[in-house]
Amino acid sequence: MSNVADGRAIPDSGWAVEHSPAANTIATVTKTAPGPGKYHVVTAITVTARAGAATAILAKATLSGNGATGVNWSARVGVAAVIGETCVIAIPGAWRFAANEAVTLALDTIPGASNFETVAMTGFVADVL
Repeated sequence: MSNVADGRAIPDSGWAVEHSPAANTIATVTKTAPGPGKYHVVTAITVTARAGAATAILAKATLSGNGATGVNWSARVGVAAVIGETCVIAIPGAWRFAANEAVTLALDTIPGASNFETVAMTGFVADVL
C-alpha cells in the first residue's frame, strides 16, 4: 500500500504506456478500461515532437477519457522547421477518470516526412469505494 488517491492508501497497481511510432505517424496511446469498480489516475504525461527534416510541426495534444470524463488536459505542441529542433512537454499530475473508463493521450496531426512524435503516460488503478 504505497500509493495514495483521494487521501487514502491503495494497493500498488502502477502502469506506464508509451508510443514512439515511425516518422510521419501520429503518436497515440490508450490504457484500456480497468474493469468494473475501478478507475485510472494518471500521474504524469510526456509529449515530444522532433523535426528530423526542415519541416515545422504543430499539433494538439489531448489527455482524455473514452467516456464520461471527456478532455482533462490539452495543449499545442510546436517545433520550428529546423532539423533536430525538439519540443518536450512533461507534466506531473493527478488526473482521475470515471469508473471503468479507458484513457487516451494523443496528438492530432501527422508530423510530416522525417518528423517524429512520442507520447507517454504513467498512473495507477484505484478501487471505487
